[in-house]
Amino acid sequence: MDISPSLRHILTTDPLGILDLPPKVSFHSSDAERIQSKFNEIKQFHQDHNRPPQASSHDLYESMLYARANVFKNDVKIVELLQDSDPDKICQTHHYQDHSSAQPQSMDDILSHDPLGVLSQVATPDIFQLKHVPSPSPRVPADYVAYRTPCEDFHRFKSKFSACYFDLHCGKKAFIPPSNTVNKGDFYMLKNMIVYVAELSAEQKTQDRPTRRLRCIFENGTESHMLKQESFLKSLRQKNGKQITVRDFKNTNIRNQGFAGYIYIARSLSQNPNIMNIPHLHKIGLSTQLVDQRIQNANKESTYLKSPVTIVRSIPCFYLHLQKLESALHQFFAKVCLDIRMRSVKGDRSKPQEWFMVPHNIIEEAIKLIFNNTIELYDFDAEHLVIRRK
Repeated sequence: MDISPSLRHILTTDPLGILDLPPKVSFHSSDAERIQSKFNEIKQFHQDHNRPPQASSHDLYESMLYARANVFKNDVKIVELLQDSDPDKICQTHHYQDHSSAQPQSMDDILSHDPLGVLSQVATPDIFQLKHVPSPSPRVPADYVAYRTPCEDFHRFKSKFSACYFDLHCGKKAFIPPSNTVNKGDFYMLKNMIVYVAELSAEQKTQDRPTRRLRCIFENGTESHMLKQESFLKSLRQKNGKQITVRDFKNTNIRNQGFAGYIYIARSLSQNPNIMNIPHLHKIGLSTQLVDQRIQNANKESTYLKSPVTIVRSIPCFYLHLQKLESALHQFFAKVCLDIRMRSVKGDRSKPQEWFMVPHNIIEEAIKLIFNNTIELYDFDAEHLVIRRK
């Protein structure tokens, strides 16, 4: 290609060196400093031990320096960089190949070209190999694993669960920490579920220990056959289970355990003919204090129809949410709720909703159904004032 005289003059006369190509730099200053720093560690080891680092299965640091030196020896750019600072030729003893200009073609190429030794694998002791730890003795496999299965004869135990709930809610029974013995007929609370010990097998030897199997019936209609010591008692303690037993009223810690308050049935003593002539009129209420104290000002409160009342029945409740209990009773007898409006001293109108036209013995029967957890199986017949099974 012919070049004009004027262009040739420009190319040949460049006093400021504008057209000169800058020399190719192999490493950035930060990379070169990092490599030099890494090499100084190898050099210091050589000075301290009068030999280059070698592969060692015991000294992790020396193994790391050995792997790093091998990487440096096989990189022409690093060898050239370290020429002036490597008089002992620690990193210049191998016949190296120049891989700096070659582009990696595979993952192996990338892993093998590691000038800083970041990806190098060194011989290290096996940290997963246990030493000075005795081997565990072989365990005898369990002869039987207990699982919960449907209880085919659950109908035989329904009444027992109902009675247990009733005794809990009326205060006859209480929760205590589980004892070290399990007997047939015991009740327990495990993970918010009542468990009944229906059967206790004869003593048998399992894994050189005497034990017994239990047939445990759960209130959800399942059963399990568990080992007395290994499974049941262990589960009770780990899961904060409780034993259900007769309440000891002499024990101050248990006397009032779980007490929620009172549910009471009251009859109005009003002289108002419109109220006096209503048959079977009763109030269903709750109180967290003594009921006699609660009704002291009945003649001033709309909820008592501004009349004195007499208590027909007061029932203490345990392990129950009083508001939910009262709401359940009100909903159960909603068909016979008294529809009446009262005017307060200030002139405000109110509608008492706790008075029902139902015999007190029917109310007590409904409370028992709530106590034994079977109220959902029954309906109230408002026409005949009786409770019938659905």
